[in-house]
Amino acid sequence: GPLTSLHPQPQLQSQPQSQQQPRDPQVRVLIKSLVNLLDDSDVMTARAVMSALTNFALEEEACRMIADMGVVETLLAALLDKENQGTRSLDMVRCGLMANISRDETAVYKILKEPVPNRKGEQGSNAGGGSKYARILLEDRILQVFTRMVENDKYKTNFDPYESYIMFIANLASIGAGRKLAMDNETHIAKMTIKMMRTTKNKNRKLGAALLIRNLAMDDQYHESLL
Repeated sequence: GPLTSLHPQPQLQSQPQSQQQPRDPQVRVLIKSLVNLLDDSDVMTARAVMSALTNFALEEEACRMIADMGVVETLLAALLDKENQGTRSLDMVRCGLMANISRDETAVYKILKEPVPNRKGEQGSNAGGGSKYARILLEDRILQVFTRMVENDKYKTNFDPYESYIMFIANLASIGAGRKLAMDNETHIAKMTIKMMRTTKNKNRKLGAALLIRNLAMDDQYHESLL
């Protein structure tokens, strides 16, 4: 299933996600206030906000709230923003937050704007649904950042700003829509991932790539294509 970010905040550990629910109804108000500061012009403020959201994402309900508020789309737009070069230092934190939000399967449905199935696996809540145009735009941005990650594979240390992004992609592939996106012949995500796994010098990228292939292999229909 989905895994934690390669770069959680210092107090976080790679462990099963807590089932504890936020007890205070004001949690939503607090999270919304933090989300509104994601694009703050002060780099330190934006970094602190993303760190706080990363920590909140450990709680199941809070994680789904964050996904519902379109945080991933905001982060993708920031990663692709060519004008605001002053915040490039935040790209690692952005990718780490995306990886953490996508640890929860229900949150992944919301991120990809897919109807959330009920516990019996049948189609359930459509709260995560979105228009066809919104989905196309989202998938295009996911691919653009993925391509940028592949093209900027020059990092051999733990300071690679994009290495958590491959974990985000791997987590998306925990559901059918995410696997379909990765296996689409037009996106070439799976093909580029296999190539990167063989050529990258960064061990964390290799790990994320291997986890993505593992999640894709969970679906029998893709075995032949992967081989």
